[in-house]
Amino acid sequence: SGSAHTFKVSPTALYCFKDDLAAGGRFSFEHSRVKMDDGSLKISEDTHFDADNLYSIRSNYYATALFRNYFSLGSGKRFGFFNEVQLSLGGGRSKLSNGSGDTLTGTYERNFSLDIGLTPGFIMFLSNYSALEVNVGVLGFGYTHTKAVTDQIYVSHRNSKHANFKINLFSISFGVMFYI
Repeated sequence: SGSAHTFKVSPTALYCFKDDLAAGGRFSFEHSRVKMDDGSLKISEDTHFDADNLYSIRSNYYATALFRNYFSLGSGKRFGFFNEVQLSLGGGRSKLSNGSGDTLTGTYERNFSLDIGLTPGFIMFLSNYSALEVNVGVLGFGYTHTKAVTDQIYVSHRNSKHANFKINLFSISFGVMFYI
């Protein structure tokens, strides 16, 4: 038993400096919270996990530089595809606590990330000033540095690198764009 929520907002501003070419930026904020009062997982007779009074909260911020080129379908220029190259810098913090009373344990983390990615997508212009779009993150490289402090005593540092070369159905995003 428990509750969870996630909230994400990412306003984007692009300037079309030439036909079918745009550059700009995006700011993203993501916040999530999970609270589990009582949980149990039994895989087999010997493998059993319990989680009581588990609480997690996470907030991340990202600033992204964008370059986008458009390819229209047909002469009407209402439908088209785009490719977007992204360079993203971000950071955030998270807190995880488990247990209660004498068994309470907790970890506080701060992270920094750098990501480079390619995002193809489909766009449908509703008017000269608005559009609907669907995109999927396909190709990217990333680096994350995390510093964790557990029980206000133990300090650890973790570096991770990743590369993505496949379509992930969970990375599909839908958006509404407004043009000035």
